[in-house]
Amino acid sequence: SGFSPQDVQNLRLLAAQAYVETGLDALALGNDGDMGLMQVLPGTWREFAPKVGAADPFDAYSNTLVASAYLDYVRGELGKRGYPQAQWMLVAYNWGPDRLINFLEEGGVWEGLPAVRQQYATDIIKIARTIP
Repeated sequence: SGFSPQDVQNLRLLAAQAYVETGLDALALGNDGDMGLMQVLPGTWREFAPKVGAADPFDAYSNTLVASAYLDYVRGELGKRGYPQAQWMLVAYNWGPDRLINFLEEGGVWEGLPAVRQQYATDIIKIARTIP
């Protein structure tokens, strides 16, 4: 297929995240202005869309490109702090990386996260495991 096992795992996570975020609705618009399939916030779109050449937040491919670039950035930032695992990246995407980093720097642990944040990441990882 040309994809490494890690690539396949990442694609499964993206698909599961899109399902959890919007039920795969590319035209979704959230309460905070979050846009499209992956519910990208306007500020994130403005920062990352030029980096990947994306123009339309409601185009599923463009939205996923921006979300992927942002997820990669977030995972790198968390990895530098010793938290490279997918669940932390997903919590940061959902809760905001600054909020999560502050939580972790104050000694926070997985079990101390708000239940809704744990559930978000756990649901995506569980769904990703079911994708062939």
